[in-house]
Amino acid sequence: MASKWVDSKKVLIASGGGTTLAHCVSVADEAEINGELLKDYLKRTKKVKAAAKKIGKVEVDHGNTACKTPEIIATIEKIEGKDRIGRKRKAARC
Repeated sequence: MASKWVDSKKVLIASGGGTTLAHCVSVADEAEINGELLKDYLKRTKKVKAAAKKIGKVEVDHGNTACKTPEIIATIEKIEGKDRIGRKRKAARC
């Protein structure tokens, strides 16, 4: 189900699908994980980083709020640098 959500054209559904998939993988036994599916998502991450480099910095007018637009490459690399990718957990939390 989560992999269908990830492929949604609606941003909120796709985002929810990515979060759900990450939580499912983090608590699943190795035998239950579809390695090919995860390899596909890792390839997508590389494509996102390449596209972000090509597009460059994006500026968003958030109006009179404290909201900020994160820089995607730095955000992805920060997550990758934490060395938590693939780490198993006892439970998934929101």
